Amino acid sequence: MRFGLISYLNAAPLQYGLRHSPEKCLSETCEFEDDIPARLYEGLLSRRFDTALISSVECLRNPGFAYCTSVGVCGSGRVRSILYIRRKQSIGAQDLIYSAPNRLLVDEGSRTSVALLHLLLKRSSGKHVESTPARARDIPDQIKNDEGGLLIGDAALQFWNRPDIDNFIWKDLAEWWFDLEKLPFVFALWAYRKTDPIPDTVFEKSLKLGLENIDKIIRESGRTDARSYLTEIIHYRLSDKDREALSVYGERLKEEGLF
Repeated sequence: MRFGLISYLNAAPLQYGLRHSPEKCLSETCEFEDDIPARLYEGLLSRRFDTALISSVECLRNPGFAYCTSVGVCGSGRVRSILYIRRKQSIGAQDLIYSAPNRLLVDEGSRTSVALLHLLLKRSSGKHVESTPARARDIPDQIKNDEGGLLIGDAALQFWNRPDIDNFIWKDLAEWWFDLEKLPFVFALWAYRKTDPIPDTVFEKSLKLGLENIDKIIRESGRTDARSYLTEIIHYRLSDKDREALSVYGERLKEEGLF
């Protein structure tokens, strides 16, 4: 079986069993390839993968996909790893979510995050803002005073260590979503083609092994904030609220013409 994986820290527990003990997750021979979620989605479409961890919005958009409904990358409230940023001299903090920038520089690694930012800005400011792809590590330095930026995953976590962080204002998108909907948010899911279903137990076993080895994952990450991030901020087992949030997200995208 061919798996598409991502290298972001928040996915490490989900993927741990498949990476390190695949024989404990399924009886087939496994092949793995790492990439960003957007390209994993393309690989799933082209049948390069049998399953991949992809942006949740792609699971909603593609009627030919099914997905594991028991585990995924989820957050409730502030998650620190999906940030909308602007330069402090360009706008007051109180106006950040109500005054849309002229352009967005976005890391397109996660289309869920891009779509979520467009949705939140449209609902708060009434405007649709054009976006331009950019390398994640360059976005904070490249955005101009009339522009905004989107940072996701490890690039967002690294943002907190910038020596010039006081030159920026920011909003955590998961927190922004929670403020509006009072729901958690589902960022990524294990997807596969409906014609070739995969039992949820494959992914559940991989996560179980990841959680059993969480200390090893934290140690190998080299991050001082990894424990709080992986054990308190991100959660992996989908609750009824998480599944409701995924459905509401799809409805809101349709309402704003962003689906």
